[in-house]
Amino acid sequence: MVVVMHLLELSAVLIAFCCFKSEAVDGYYGKEVGPLSSLAHGVHGTVFVIDSKRIGIRDFSYDGTAPAAFFWIGLKGKHDSVPDKTGIAVPDENGRRIVLKKYINANVILTLPTNTTADQLKYFSVWCHEFFINFGHVVFPEPIDVPSPADIGQLSQLNHGVSSGKVSITDHKTGLVKNFSYDGKGKDVFFVAGNGSNPSDSKFLIKLPRVVGGLQSLPEFSGSDVIVRFPGPTFVFMFHFLAVYSNATGETFGQVDLPTTLNVPPFTPDPVVQLP
Repeated sequence: MVVVMHLLELSAVLIAFCCFKSEAVDGYYGKEVGPLSSLAHGVHGTVFVIDSKRIGIRDFSYDGTAPAAFFWIGLKGKHDSVPDKTGIAVPDENGRRIVLKKYINANVILTLPTNTTADQLKYFSVWCHEFFINFGHVVFPEPIDVPSPADIGQLSQLNHGVSSGKVSITDHKTGLVKNFSYDGKGKDVFFVAGNGSNPSDSKFLIKLPRVVGGLQSLPEFSGSDVIVRFPGPTFVFMFHFLAVYSNATGETFGQVDLPTTLNVPPFTPDPVVQLP
């Protein structure tokens, strides 16, 4: 006798996971570097590494009154840990090297200059280039584990011609299934994520909408790349596996485990403007 496991609605899953992992509920912003020192002009905020080319500042404030303030970095092996005039200006969140405006508890994402990566950073500062004054800075640890997309394996080939190339977690809300194939003959079939060792062993399953195709039952695929997204406030860290699953019959057509040690970038729907 086949026991059919119906997929839980998102609200029920969130209730079940409310105490599972605090950062998964409260927000994930990447690898935390630390708070900016508050030395002048109301500077404060917490700096994170998003990926190899981007850093974020959470709850960033600066009063905007200095004549020539810039986001400023120093590099390992080239600069000391105390900011000075030999540092490098970083474009603002809009990609402009202009004097900084006023910020009030803003969430800012900055792209590092060409040929500079996050693992090279010695410090990050808000720096006045006219009077050579440091308004606040943070020193980067050595080494720092920079978040990056993670390859987690391939889907197992259990039924209905399901197969794939590499499955990657590109950020904490997005999965990429390369070269996905499926015969399209199953009923009420979706990508799902859940806890436990497999869908039949899981009390909590959640449908993963496709970026192209949404939550429609899976049609036939023949070697296509498919992007799935963890919906609402759910994150990859909440779950133990990703699977192709029939909600009508309770069958699993293919599955790959989600590692517990993922260090992936945060999802940034608008990577220029704000953290999620």
